[in-house]
Amino acid sequence: MKPNDRTLGDYFEGANPFVVPPYQRPYEWDEPRWVDLWRDLLLLYRRSLASSQRLELNGPQHFMGTLILRGIERQLSGRGAHAVPFGKGEELFSIEHVLPQAQDPGRAWRQDLDKWGEPVDLPSSQELRHTLGNLTAVTNYDNSVNGQKPFSVKRGLIAKTAPLRLHSSFKRRQKWTSKEIVERTQALAVAALAHWRGPRQR
Repeated sequence: MKPNDRTLGDYFEGANPFVVPPYQRPYEWDEPRWVDLWRDLLLLYRRSLASSQRLELNGPQHFMGTLILRGIERQLSGRGAHAVPFGKGEELFSIEHVLPQAQDPGRAWRQDLDKWGEPVDLPSSQELRHTLGNLTAVTNYDNSVNGQKPFSVKRGLIAKTAPLRLHSSFKRRQKWTSKEIVERTQALAVAALAHWRGPRQR
C-alpha cells in the first residue's frame, strides 16, 4: 500500500469514475465498515466548511489509508478497540512512518541501517517506507516529537502514544529493516482480510 493524499474533488469530480471490479463486489460491505468511510467524508466536509464556510471539493486532503489502519486495529483488538480518531488537532491521530519517509532519514537511522546490513541507499529501504508494514498511528503531537529519532527510542515513544494493538508487532523488535517491515506487512494484511472478509471467507 502506497499512501497518497486525496481531496473530495478527486472522488466526486471529473470524468474518471471509481469502479469496483467484479472480483471485489462480493466482499462484505456492511454497516460497521461503511460507517468508517462515511465518518471520514463528514470530517473532510466539516474541515472545508470551517475554513471557507462552503464545501470546497478541492480543499483539504485526506489519506484514505487511515481507514485501513482503523479497521485493522478493530480487528486486532475486538470489542472496545480504540477509536483512533484521525484529524488535525494535537490530540488526534495521523500516520507515522516507523522508518522515516524522508529520503535521508537522519544520521542515527543511517548508522543503524548500516549496522544492520541494510544501507539507506538500498532500493528495498526506499521502496518499503510507504508500505503497510512501516505505517502506524500516533497523535499529531507525538508524530512531531518522534521525527527521525532512532528506532530504539522511537518504538518506545510510539508504544506510549495509545494502547494500540497496531504497535505490538514492532515494539519488541531490536532492529527495523526490510525483513521486519515485510513480516509486519504480511501480519497486518492478514488482519485486514479478516476484517473485510471476501466471499470465500464467510
